[in-house]
Amino acid sequence: DNESPLFSDLAYIRWEKEVVFYHELHRIDVTVRLDWDGTNTEILLGFPLSIALEHTNAYYEIPFGALERRPCFEVPYSSPESKKVSSEPAQLDATGAWPAQTWVAYGDEDWGMVLANEGTPAHRMRNGTIEVGVLRSPTRKFGPFSAPPGALETGRHVYRFSLCPYREDWRND
Repeated sequence: DNESPLFSDLAYIRWEKEVVFYHELHRIDVTVRLDWDGTNTEILLGFPLSIALEHTNAYYEIPFGALERRPCFEVPYSSPESKKVSSEPAQLDATGAWPAQTWVAYGDEDWGMVLANEGTPAHRMRNGTIEVGVLRSPTRKFGPFSAPPGALETGRHVYRFSLCPYREDWRND
């Protein structure tokens, strides 16, 4: 519904996804082909997990290594999941994402998932779903900065991901 204020800056969006399950490998490959036109829009891809949010850790690839961070943990305070997380409401409603180069691992005390990708650097956990920011098209002026012409990233894009589950510690599998 392009008449809705939520989608007023989105002219169109089309996508296709391909999911490959392997018989002998503990990995799932996902390819998303996206074609879109719009402004002031952020497009996120979600990968849901069933992990204990109150015990979640996140590891992000950084140049020449990996860094453990508390997940950029977005749980809307009104969500039932917020009762499971021992954080202040202001932290639960935080916005944004942590950068990572080509992979991120989210897990609890028992298991987790490595999400490897081809250079989509914005990751966050929201209500138990890994959200990956793939496109942004800001045209609004923020302070003295504004987006240069051609910064809208409209058109066709292909994204590739591999999901690799692990037990207890991502470094051991």
